[in-house]
Amino acid sequence: MKQTVAELLPENDEYAYIMMVWGSRRERPEEIAARGWATMAALKDAIPANDPQVPAPVWVDASQDLYGHDRPPAPSSLPAMQDQTLERADVDDLGNLVGGVRMGSYLISGETDVASYSGNVGAGRTYVGNTVTIRFLPDYPLGTEEDVLRLFRTLVAIWAPDTARFGTYLTSRQVHDYAKSYAGYMTWVSQSGMGTPPPLKSATAEPFGEGTLLTVKEWSVEGVRNLHEELLAAGVPGYVSENINPQSVPRFPSSTS
Repeated sequence: MKQTVAELLPENDEYAYIMMVWGSRRERPEEIAARGWATMAALKDAIPANDPQVPAPVWVDASQDLYGHDRPPAPSSLPAMQDQTLERADVDDLGNLVGGVRMGSYLISGETDVASYSGNVGAGRTYVGNTVTIRFLPDYPLGTEEDVLRLFRTLVAIWAPDTARFGTYLTSRQVHDYAKSYAGYMTWVSQSGMGTPPPLKSATAEPFGEGTLLTVKEWSVEGVRNLHEELLAAGVPGYVSENINPQSVPRFPSSTS
């Protein structure tokens, strides 16, 4: 069996997450739906078949009332996901999104939430950026660090953000000014949006698609703190400062998309 979030992460860590952010990007609802559908498939497929820790995981819609009421199923096919996205979207005469569209679903096993994804995506002009956050709760079987890296690569290739990082409840609370850098246990930054990170003592760097993948050498809150402080000392920005400008969408090898 794969290690769960609770088994992989430091004691008292409550959850892990992948946050992805990118600038203005003109997309059609169908493209957004395809990215959402691929995200749901990747998160569910990463759970081993017949895993006794997470029996019969299913996706439910995140837009409904979650407090004591029935939770309707999420779209069960790409066409259904496209229909739902079109219902929520505001498009122009050419079929492109005028603003961002809300997306999200919860992955549950029995009555237990094990993961979720949510975001506001597809905005062609935005100051704050398009965002997707994937959350892994204690019972989700993340596996080893290598398993996390494999899933991280897959999700980054799906959304092609400017920045992405794998962090946790503890890193976001125990690392001072955490949001001022893009430090995480794992981080990806696009060349077009963020440039190339400087040489770092606390993390290994490797090219991935049109960008750089960083992995901390010490898998701990302290390891993330060391990377965070190195990035701040180097004056590396933690986010794209001009999200309103049209984005050059990063590309990835076809084998990872």
